[in-house]
Amino acid sequence: GMSKSKTPTSFLYIRSDKGSRRIQISLRMQKVAICLSSGANHGKSTSLKKLGYLLIGELCTEREILKVFDYRGVQVGISSSGDYLDYFKPGFDHLIASECDIVVCACRSKGAAADYAYNTSKNMGYEVIWMGAAVDYGNSFQDICNNQIANAIKGIIDEIIDNQ
Repeated sequence: GMSKSKTPTSFLYIRSDKGSRRIQISLRMQKVAICLSSGANHGKSTSLKKLGYLLIGELCTEREILKVFDYRGVQVGISSSGDYLDYFKPGFDHLIASECDIVVCACRSKGAAADYAYNTSKNMGYEVIWMGAAVDYGNSFQDICNNQIANAIKGIIDEIIDNQ
């Protein structure tokens, strides 16, 4: 996980007639939840598994990905189980409990899992980025669509980290 020593720190010196003292200020980043949302079988899990590969070079061979890792000094978590709340909640809760700075999850466009993702993120101090999948209704280009969604999320994560 992200150890406390990795958190950037600033020191503020306060001087008064009683002498000076040093106060430590922690500069934690604004936490972000990126929710990939679309209908069933639109490539959400595949896109998030590709994202995991882009970020840490590990191929996920499972049906779903659930992973917490350090990426560029930031704690990132990915959970792709999202169709129904019963499947969504355990993975998502694990990412929140792991104190991820950036959470990436998948859920249907509407319903209990989407509501839970949004409300829990907000309540836990995460800014929410909601994005849709790219769907090819002919299927010839679905792989390209999934790759580009993975690239787009990686781009968002990289820019968020760059702007810290």
